Amino acid sequence: MAGLPTQAQVSAPNPLSEKTVASITFEPPDNQTLEDSAGGASRSGGFCPQDGMMEGPSVTPILPETKQGLTLSDRPTVFAYIPPTSAAQGYFIVKDKTEDYYYQTQVEIPSDGGIISLTLPPEASPLETGKTYQWSFVLACENPPRADSPRVEGWITRTEASATAMGQLPPEVSLEAASQYGKEGIWYDTLSTLAELRRSQPDRYTAAWDNFLSENGLEAIANQPLIQSIAPPSAIGH
Repeated sequence: MAGLPTQAQVSAPNPLSEKTVASITFEPPDNQTLEDSAGGASRSGGFCPQDGMMEGPSVTPILPETKQGLTLSDRPTVFAYIPPTSAAQGYFIVKDKTEDYYYQTQVEIPSDGGIISLTLPPEASPLETGKTYQWSFVLACENPPRADSPRVEGWITRTEASATAMGQLPPEVSLEAASQYGKEGIWYDTLSTLAELRRSQPDRYTAAWDNFLSENGLEAIANQPLIQSIAPPSAIGH
């Protein structure tokens, strides 16, 4: 299995208790090694200077406290919160430690802010199993962006699930699938599954999304709108 079944049909809703909704938890893997995620400083506390004094969260990666996570997918999806801004574009970058793998693209961002999803497209080289990559999102307050432009960074490692876990994974996108990913410590696939459910049936699944983010220290942006980012064909990779 390459990862999250993004093309699978979302399962038909079943009656779910509040206990079931709250039961989707994330159990970090015991053997995960912390990466050095220190990067260049962002100016203005994560906001564009031309936006003036802002209240509320700044640019935020949707990640656990360690700023890293696992995926089963060769072209995973990452998420970041963008505050209301006059900036029209940002840059999504994925690279490995040596930059032998490097992918970059411009993305359009909503002026009203929200949580955007950023997915490696088919034309990008797939991530290799067992390797760790750094992803970044840079808010382009001006073009070209400055070195100290607001940005967020995270780490992603492609892994393989155990045979037992794969045997228990439902084939459809469902709360059960999200729960199994969470139990296995697969952060990115848990989040992507919950996001797909929230988009497809917000009345039923928004609570599960909000609860999951809040339980992982992201309560400040848990109820922000979930927006699909549009990437124009300007990618650079090698």
